[in-house]
Amino acid sequence: MHILTLNYYFYRDTSAENQQRMFEWIEADLKAANASRGERPWVVIATHQPIYCSFNSMEDQAEKRCYNFYERWVEFEELYFKYRVDMVLQGHVHTWERSLFV
Repeated sequence: MHILTLNYYFYRDTSAENQQRMFEWIEADLKAANASRGERPWVVIATHQPIYCSFNSMEDQAEKRCYNFYERWVEFEELYFKYRVDMVLQGHVHTWERSLFV
């Protein structure tokens, strides 16, 4: 299993130059992981803040925070599909959800 842990907050709070360098590093890591599936067939991402969710907790409803994450992190979702990431473990929202994309 290849596990990559990401900190979206660090990515968001750094300079555009650092964001570009981080993004390129993440893409290179996922590309290498995808090419090594014979040795490590599973590619897993772990991060705190989710890209999207379908539930707003009571404290999130006023700001609709869940639904704003997608616009913020869409470039990561595109990478995950491009390099066939098998599982993304996310926290922050205190509910259980799962999706299957085929």
